[in-house]
Amino acid sequence: MSFGVPLQEREDWPSHWAKTKKIAFMPSEFGFPYNAQFLDFDAPNDRGNGKILMTENCARFFGEEAYALSVKPAARVGEKFSYTCFDENFREGTVLDPLFLKTKTLVASSMLKSWRSYGVSGIGVFAEEHTAFSQTTKQYTITDVSYSNIKTRGLMPDKITVPNRVHHLDQPTAYADVLKKYQAPLLYYIAGPKDDFNNKDHAYYSGEAISKQIMIINDLMQPVQAEVIIRLAETLSGKVIQQVKGSPSADPGEVKGIPFSFPAPAVKERGDFELRLEILINGKKFAEDIFALQVFSPVVKPSVNAQTALYDPKGKTEAMLKKAGVVFRKVTAVSELTGVSRLIIGREAIGIVPDRFLADLEQKGLIKKGLDLLIFEQQPCNFANLIFENESQRYVFITDREHPILSGLSDPDFINWRGASDMIDAYPPPDPLMTSSPHYPFVKWKWGNNGIAATTVVRKTGAGSLRPILSCGFDMMNTPLFEMEKNGCRILICQMDITSRYGTDPAATLLANNLLAFFSSRQESKPADAKTALFCSDEYADFFENDLLLAAERNPSSLVGCSAAIIAGVKPDNAALKKIQDFADQGGIVFCIGGRANADIFSALPFTGAVEPVSAFRLLVKNRNALLRGLGNSDFYFRDVKDMNYFPQLAGNSLLDQPVLCAVKKGRGMYILAGFDHNTLKEKPVVLPGNKEYYSFIDTYIRQKVYRIFSVMLGNAGASFNMPALFTGSLYQNSWNSTDEVFIDLNGQWKFSLDADNKGEKLGWQKKDFSDANWAIVESGLEWEKQGYTNELPFDYGNDSPNFKPGGKNHTPYDGYAWYRREIIIPEQFRDCDITLFFNRVDDCDWTYFNGTQAGFTDQNTHEFWNAKRIYKLPASLINFSGKNTIAVKVLDIHGGGGLSGLPIQLEFRKKNSASAKPVTMYINNLPKYDVNAYHMW
Repeated sequence: MSFGVPLQEREDWPSHWAKTKKIAFMPSEFGFPYNAQFLDFDAPNDRGNGKILMTENCARFFGEEAYALSVKPAARVGEKFSYTCFDENFREGTVLDPLFLKTKTLVASSMLKSWRSYGVSGIGVFAEEHTAFSQTTKQYTITDVSYSNIKTRGLMPDKITVPNRVHHLDQPTAYADVLKKYQAPLLYYIAGPKDDFNNKDHAYYSGEAISKQIMIINDLMQPVQAEVIIRLAETLSGKVIQQVKGSPSADPGEVKGIPFSFPAPAVKERGDFELRLEILINGKKFAEDIFALQVFSPVVKPSVNAQTALYDPKGKTEAMLKKAGVVFRKVTAVSELTGVSRLIIGREAIGIVPDRFLADLEQKGLIKKGLDLLIFEQQPCNFANLIFENESQRYVFITDREHPILSGLSDPDFINWRGASDMIDAYPPPDPLMTSSPHYPFVKWKWGNNGIAATTVVRKTGAGSLRPILSCGFDMMNTPLFEMEKNGCRILICQMDITSRYGTDPAATLLANNLLAFFSSRQESKPADAKTALFCSDEYADFFENDLLLAAERNPSSLVGCSAAIIAGVKPDNAALKKIQDFADQGGIVFCIGGRANADIFSALPFTGAVEPVSAFRLLVKNRNALLRGLGNSDFYFRDVKDMNYFPQLAGNSLLDQPVLCAVKKGRGMYILAGFDHNTLKEKPVVLPGNKEYYSFIDTYIRQKVYRIFSVMLGNAGASFNMPALFTGSLYQNSWNSTDEVFIDLNGQWKFSLDADNKGEKLGWQKKDFSDANWAIVESGLEWEKQGYTNELPFDYGNDSPNFKPGGKNHTPYDGYAWYRREIIIPEQFRDCDITLFFNRVDDCDWTYFNGTQAGFTDQNTHEFWNAKRIYKLPASLINFSGKNTIAVKVLDIHGGGGLSGLPIQLEFRKKNSASAKPVTMYINNLPKYDVNAYHMW
């Protein structure tokens, strides 16, 4: 298991086994995670081309802090996770990357104590010596060899050569101490309440019982007894509020919980506290543990005075609003919205097919200044062409610290919420589509819902009006709480799982109250038709208007009514500069943007001074300027060194730790100087053998960051954007899915025959009317070897690995050719559709025929042909509508398992011209689909 499994679910993995313990269980090759799981597995020939995704993965647990701890650009595999140093004897050693160490420590300590508490005592850790001990990566020779006893038998070398990859067991790291502590035969720690030791509840109301237990794991061969002291103390002052003592014992091999409870102290506002455990054996301190707590004052219901309506077709939000004391009007038709200035859209109200009420809301022009929207938790749905993803997030972090919605809340309040989410099944069967994942293992499991703070999150955008308030996940790439604006209508979207937790989890309840209070307090919105003035080259203007969706006007005659002005690409003439200066003097915000190739534009500003080149792989937010609201360190993490412009004379005006983004006040307004542009983060290809170019998903994704930096800053400056349809899009999930798309499922049974001599075409096996009555029947989605076809066949393996050839440990015949056939009827109603035959994976190569005509093929000239999706378009002339059609597939298996091994297999139908107009998306055009949560195994 690696980062694809949330930490809580990793910890709970043995829970079902522990209920019966019918068989012995000793996990081996156990990593936290293993080093290779940090790789970019999207790269061809992973280990040779992939870079390490360390900072991005560690951010899942530590948020924006991870980027401050990142010490160097993304490394390639050979560079590992450390930087070298030398001791006084010039022996090469290593110093662990602090972020790597912090992450490994968290995961190892959490999993070891949890698995051992479930009764898993034998845990074979795998390759942790890389992290636990200093190591050398070069050979060195000891020439001065001396022996304490020269009479010792054996050869006596006069020098010793030490090879690379030696781990110095006399130089343990801090991580070795963690493994030693949590693998020790005797372990004590503070756990959850009785019968729920892995519960992470940490937020309580004053007077509420804080119920925990001391977990004792005794793997010694004799009983133990210890003196136990438990203290409840204030975090900052250390003042002890309450204390209890005891002398529990544990028998050999016993896992035992000792319950205890304290009443949460009275507080006037949120306070931070700690449970401190001290263990003494024979009067000497043996161990200690600390558990952080937060205590909240009693609930104060929000003041909601505005005329508020509720659209709640699933009925899942009404009860929460009543608990909160919100007065509202339930509506089912837009005609009932007369006099309403606030509309709450209830949990799971938005589906895939446009809802009639929501469609009317948009089509009748009601999404405009004067009506604000508050949207509670939605499943993946058709909203604003945004990407919704089920991620079961337990770690969520604050992005916009100045937002009133977060009043009284801190970072720990968004981690491991009380109870379990009811937004998703706790133990669903694995998605069959995951069987085609390029990552091992192929079947992915979800394991419980405890502690989830946000089940479904939204991918951050690069364009349009979307300001994150909270962030989470890989590289902080998702947001579960954000705000948008369209036509002057303010829209709040809360994907935090608060509806079912209102009144039980203090942080969720306070967040809900803050949301409702803020939603009720109408703040003056900017004009719905605000424009941004562009004084730019055509390239830059196209970037702002088409890529960022900015509502803009090029070279306007007047800046009256403009939200902001942008200088980019070319120097404005003197008349334009005078207009821009007057605009700033009167309170306007002017952006001057230029990358390394456009540094000369800054000379148009008399206060800039020298502009010097600088390179950086990451920048840290230094000044919480209002224009940076919704942005954090993650947005300025570029992985690789990028070339930018540096303003040394404006260091005092810098918004970042280096003056490449500066804010200079002029008159009543401000100039923002950005020494980077949309080309600064442009991805570069990896050159593969044969001069083939490959673009990693992460490099493409990183490019979107500079788009987001500018769109969020411009939005904070008052800019408007040409936003996509909210509820009526025919394309959704970044236009990857269509409401006009239907399909015929081709999974299941197919006719099957081996073709050892590759004579199928000569025998007409591809033809529509060929009789396959005597052929066998097999299941798709499963290799033919697993269905009994394992006969050995003389086969030319070429330069294939010996492991896959006969006699090799991974050899699984039958290797060679085989055929699949299936009949299908296509209804007449699809005659006017675009029709595509889709195979999610064929192992390894295929030649596919439809009614006897080849529809497409994928051979060894295709990159990663064994994993490539097959998308074969079928012209209408090939199809017998309302009659019988035959699909025939010749498959070549080169080694390993073979056949139609990936699901789904389907015929897809899309109405012609259904997407004729370019869909509006808030993401970059080629945003990759790469699954960062796949189980990346080595």
